[in-house]
Amino acid sequence: MAFGGTNPNNDIDFFVVTGPNRAWITLLIAMLGARFGHRVHPNWPVFCFNRVIEENECRDAFRTPQDPLFAREALSLRVLEGPLFHQELLCSAPWMKEVFPELYRTALSTADGAATKVERREGRLWSVANVGARAILAPYLTIVGLVRNKRLLRDGNSTARFRTVIEHGFFAYESEKYERLRATYKEAFESP
Repeated sequence: MAFGGTNPNNDIDFFVVTGPNRAWITLLIAMLGARFGHRVHPNWPVFCFNRVIEENECRDAFRTPQDPLFAREALSLRVLEGPLFHQELLCSAPWMKEVFPELYRTALSTADGAATKVERREGRLWSVANVGARAILAPYLTIVGLVRNKRLLRDGNSTARFRTVIEHGFFAYESEKYERLRATYKEAFESP
């Protein structure tokens, strides 16, 4: 969840880290599971998988100094699986300590240390499934994004529009609100 909190009217945002060649098949399975779950339990909040990234790309993103909003979100994640992996990511990102020293210390101290057993199934089948899932999802998510943005603009809610980011091992929805918040954070941290 973004910043670790929500209210009943919010959707729940997920930041999902997958194994190699698993981003798109994981996103497809997660979206289908969420859709089925919401049909069975209509009172559930909407699950929004707005950032899916493969673990090696995630490691690179954490190691490389980013903007303050990235640090704030990374330090505020509520980790559902893989607390040791999250702690490893944070340890590889000492630049975050310079931006948010107290939040960094707190995030490192709250990992419960329970290892998550991840079964690695290497092979061509997963790579083919991932390519197939991307072939299905990339155009679908692009079209859905365009339709939603048009609807948001028509409804006078232009600041809620977003862009769809599609790469080999990465998918994200990034809203205009998020981009403005990112700019605000940058400006606040660059001011003397």
